[in-house]
Amino acid sequence: LGLYFSAEVMQSLGQHWGLILAGILYAQVLAVIGCWFYHRVGGLDVGTAWFSSAIGTASEIVNMAHRHGTRADHVATVHSVRVLLVVALVPFGVQWLGGDASHLRGAARDVHWGSLLPLMAGSLVSVWFFLRVRLPNAWLLGALLFVAAVNLLQLLPHTDLPRWVSWAGQLCIGWSFGDRYRPDFLRCAPRLLSAACVFTLVSIALTVGLGMVLSPLVGLPAPSLILGLMPGGIAEMTLTARALDLGVAMVTAMQVARMLSVVFSTPAIYRRFIQGIGLQAHKKVTRRFEDALVCMALAGVFAGHHAEGCEDLFSLSRGTARLAELPHPGSLSPASPHVRCAPSRRWRRPPAPTGPTAMVSRRCRVPAC
Repeated sequence: LGLYFSAEVMQSLGQHWGLILAGILYAQVLAVIGCWFYHRVGGLDVGTAWFSSAIGTASEIVNMAHRHGTRADHVATVHSVRVLLVVALVPFGVQWLGGDASHLRGAARDVHWGSLLPLMAGSLVSVWFFLRVRLPNAWLLGALLFVAAVNLLQLLPHTDLPRWVSWAGQLCIGWSFGDRYRPDFLRCAPRLLSAACVFTLVSIALTVGLGMVLSPLVGLPAPSLILGLMPGGIAEMTLTARALDLGVAMVTAMQVARMLSVVFSTPAIYRRFIQGIGLQAHKKVTRRFEDALVCMALAGVFAGHHAEGCEDLFSLSRGTARLAELPHPGSLSPASPHVRCAPSRRWRRPPAPTGPTAMVSRRCRVPAC
């Protein structure tokens, strides 16, 4: 992908910097709409819904969700459905639309091993640096930025990759993508899967419509705009543009700019806005859960159960109240691996009463009110 960034291509891209910013804004708007949709329709809590709707590299978004204490398994499910539908449907659609992107292509190049081998070695060094500083998507962005910089500075003669290398890369990407799915994928969370399918299809339709509207306004082919705005992965969309020869540099620039903005803005927005909403909802549900446990305990008491048998219910209800004070609530269930309850003090039975109520209290073994 970095080989496509030549001086003439960058000059063409510089004329459409507003389009790249519009793509970033469009991705954020889709994320806000998706957060509301997955929360209301998919049944996810607000934090998990926010990370599920973020349009970026799936693996990086899942890692973010795990670091912030949300349901990473649900986030991975939503992003797997999104990428699957985009990869399965979009290439056929843009091929049917066609279009001329000759002004976004670089000049035809031959394979020069004298330039290719130093580029490979430098790409590995760049990837190693990205891994050391823990930058997102190191294997893709490290090589891409290094090769693009060498091309723009014209430090080496221009070259191209052998076709079999590109085919091998696409094979490995398809292999790793298909390896995410397990036999129980379609059986888990059918409501969430349905919501993910509906929202992804709506997002694809909106993106196609937006690309068709912007194409005559900016003077670019609609398929290139659709691939640049499409909520898919960088590798999948850019390889589709390469296979169909549809302005690889434009598609790559739009996808990379969007991915970088999502990686840096998604955690910040979550900490600034979304986390507070999730805490309020968590406290509200926790109070209801505590009240339900207290009612269960009282029902057991008046049914004649032993008082010691009810101590666990009272302790559980008191311990559940501690969940509302956690800074990073995960699942609303006390059994969530992200939730740890501090042990609560056991309920102590008050001294036995005396007087007319003593007979009743001894019979049910609980002090009468």
